Amino acid sequence: MPSPIITKESHFLKQWLMLVSVLLAFGVFIAQNIYSEHVRIDAEEREQLLAQTTVVDQNMSRQLDSISRALLGIRNDLDEWATLADGDERAAQYLNALVDAMPGVRTFSVTDAQGAVTASNREQLIGHSFRQFDYFQSVLRDPRSDMLYVSKPYTTSLGVYSMSVSRAIIDADGKFAGLISATLAPAEFEVLLNSVRYAPDVWTFLAHSDGTVFMMVPGRKKVPGTNLAQPGTLFTLHSDSHQTSNVFVGMVYLTGEQRMIALRTVQPASLLMDRALVVAVSRDLPTIFAAWRHDVYVKCGLMGILILFSVMGLFLYQRRQRAYLAEYRHAAAEKEEQMRNQHALLNAIQESTFLMEKDGTVLLINEVGAQRLNVNAEAIIGKNIFEFLPEQLAQSRRQKFAQIAQCGVPGTIEDVRAGQNFLSSVYPVLDAQGEVARFAVYAADVTQQRRQQAIDDMLSTINQEILQGVSLHEMLTHICQRVAVLLQLEVVWLGRREPGGAISVLTAAGTAMDYVDQLKQNGVRWDDTPQGRGPVGCAVRTGQMQSFRVDDPAFQYWAKSAMEHHLQSTLAIPLVIHNEIYGVFTLYSSNPVLFDSPALISQLTSIGKHISIALEAATNQQQIRLLGSALEAAGNGVMITDPAGKIQWVNQAFSRLCGYSSQELLGQTPRILKSGQQSPEYYRALWAGISKGETWSSETVERARDGSLYTVSQTITPILNEGEITHFIAIHEDISAQKLTQERIEHLAHYDALTGLPNRALFYDRLRQALAVAKRNDGSLALLYMDLDGFKQVNDSMGHHVGDLLLMGVAERLTGCLRECDTVARLGGDEFTIIVSETHLHEDVAGVAQKIIEAISHPFDFEGEKLQIGISIGIARYSEEASTEDELMQHADQAMYEAKSAGKNTYRFGSVDRLNQR
Repeated sequence: MPSPIITKESHFLKQWLMLVSVLLAFGVFIAQNIYSEHVRIDAEEREQLLAQTTVVDQNMSRQLDSISRALLGIRNDLDEWATLADGDERAAQYLNALVDAMPGVRTFSVTDAQGAVTASNREQLIGHSFRQFDYFQSVLRDPRSDMLYVSKPYTTSLGVYSMSVSRAIIDADGKFAGLISATLAPAEFEVLLNSVRYAPDVWTFLAHSDGTVFMMVPGRKKVPGTNLAQPGTLFTLHSDSHQTSNVFVGMVYLTGEQRMIALRTVQPASLLMDRALVVAVSRDLPTIFAAWRHDVYVKCGLMGILILFSVMGLFLYQRRQRAYLAEYRHAAAEKEEQMRNQHALLNAIQESTFLMEKDGTVLLINEVGAQRLNVNAEAIIGKNIFEFLPEQLAQSRRQKFAQIAQCGVPGTIEDVRAGQNFLSSVYPVLDAQGEVARFAVYAADVTQQRRQQAIDDMLSTINQEILQGVSLHEMLTHICQRVAVLLQLEVVWLGRREPGGAISVLTAAGTAMDYVDQLKQNGVRWDDTPQGRGPVGCAVRTGQMQSFRVDDPAFQYWAKSAMEHHLQSTLAIPLVIHNEIYGVFTLYSSNPVLFDSPALISQLTSIGKHISIALEAATNQQQIRLLGSALEAAGNGVMITDPAGKIQWVNQAFSRLCGYSSQELLGQTPRILKSGQQSPEYYRALWAGISKGETWSSETVERARDGSLYTVSQTITPILNEGEITHFIAIHEDISAQKLTQERIEHLAHYDALTGLPNRALFYDRLRQALAVAKRNDGSLALLYMDLDGFKQVNDSMGHHVGDLLLMGVAERLTGCLRECDTVARLGGDEFTIIVSETHLHEDVAGVAQKIIEAISHPFDFEGEKLQIGISIGIARYSEEASTEDELMQHADQAMYEAKSAGKNTYRFGSVDRLNQR
């Protein structure tokens, strides 16, 4: 019996464990409270920010609706004002009255179709042209009478940064006749944005839906006009979400601060607007959670104080308890007896648990224990437990309990009942005199544990045999023998799936080996025949485990023989190797319900997987030998490295390709072949890909041992084992000759063979690209179409050889007259073209043409002969009338012929450019 001192010291340890548990629980509670508070603050702040954006949305929607109705009213009165002698005066009075009545509007203006202001509340604007403003152009491009146009923020002609809201004027013929615009009053919107600032750190801004900021409150320098529509910004995330409102937490592009920001798209459902507005209300993230952080510090401090005082208190308490240990033993005698009863019950709650008198009378029992005795818990209380056990078992139990009572220490009893293993833990309960008076019993069903332990031992042995290289037949025979003994099975056999539909028996074990001989005689198949419709054939065909009883119709082919050997049930488990059915693991039992147990099925499935692993290991060793021979004989270079990139193996083809011997390469890294032709980003991307288990394929330039460069098509494949990379395999195919041929073909396809200039195909490709850039950036572009004057006479009189030299000289001089960003091309014969980008002024293009004429006019010196030729140039500039390749070429060609007609060796602009010059 343990001494009271030892027991008490154990109790002290439990006190420390309990204190730690309580402190941990309290710490978890505080952490959960802190987290919940953070979530609450976050949710409330999001709701508050969204509410403020809703306020701005509602107010702005009302203002936009009012402005829209005002614009419609003005448009309806235009015809009446036009018929009155004092219509202009009345219009001005009406517009002034509207501005006074609508504080959100600074200016009302009416323009004609050319953009000139015909009426306004500001007299100084009358006659001014608004045609250059973007808001006028946007209406002009798509005039609709029902559309409310919202402009991007801009600086008005009066120097005010504002936005305009406009409606188009459509005449009776349905044509654009002008527009009516309302310039918004920034101060009024500043008041609105300022009104929703419910905290000092709150700032708001209003932006156009294209991302341009209109205003910010409080104001900051350089913020108005900022474009928020940048990749990855919170504004872009809001726009891409297509949601009316969003709340984000992160860095705000506008100020570079970490904030919580609510964005809302303002686009009233009652109005048809071409573009929306976006309002944002934001708070500083650290400020939002300032009080919460203070609370965290306070709670963490209190928690630290609590821990300190708790530890000190328990320490002082236990020191005092040890000093008074003798008095405590005597005073706690009755308490100890009560605790024994409680702990006896608490130590046995998940399995059969009962408390009984020394003579076997049941005092307490749980439901599990009663069910295993096939009685109700109430019915057994007060009865003798031994009356519910078989006589022989009851007798052995009485003897064991007597031994435990005699020594006074807990004991265990393990027995087998109806094929089940039970492990009973018996705890003696002592009375006040220290004598055993009762027993607390905990009985656990350990059938599965015992069986699993035996299976685990068997599987461990299988693993060892695989590593030791035990022959496959010997290993499979051992498995069948062990399973037959472990589960008391009459027959266990392993079969292999043959190509012709048969199943051959590899090995077998059990007490009914005669039945296996009859199976071999009768034959077992996996095809759709009577012999193939049993459990084995079904398992092979379906790839699923099959459980049959001998009275199943599908088993009738073998039923008679099975019954003669007292076999009642069978289980067939398919064996899979490399995702294909190799064979089957088959078991027979005289117990008809043995294979109904899910736990047993799981254990047998595990055995089947280990058998598959053993079979696969034997197959893999053969494949490894074949693979090694194949790799060594491969025509392409093969290299194997460890995960760090150190070379472990190369084949002969790899050595021939790079010039290094295998001895020189082993232990090195592929950097030994680095040519410097690939950028560091290339290698970072390569390692990033293969380190994640991805295959990498690319063309790579390597440097051989002699310093020469060669190009390979490289494929690197990671080798994985249970998700971990163990090796990399690189295959190099020499494509150096292919690359040279490809480069020559590509150059001939895009460049003139004589002059080296871009040919017609490459010229049109670059012209399309230049036009796309000009259209996208509203830029400029000029096309020069040129024909040599006098070239035919030189070619006819002096021969094609001199003509070719002359064309090459012309190409050289044309190239020298241009910038790197311009393109000169030869279309064929003596026709050349030049694409000149970013030339906004007419005079710049003319200067380029004149420079070319002067360069070509200088005599060419060929073989002592001085040749004089000229050049005629036609120029077409990009515009709305000449915006495609064909239109530019047509205008430039026409202008070139006009230059020819004007005496040659000069230049002319196309008809569109001459019209623009007027």
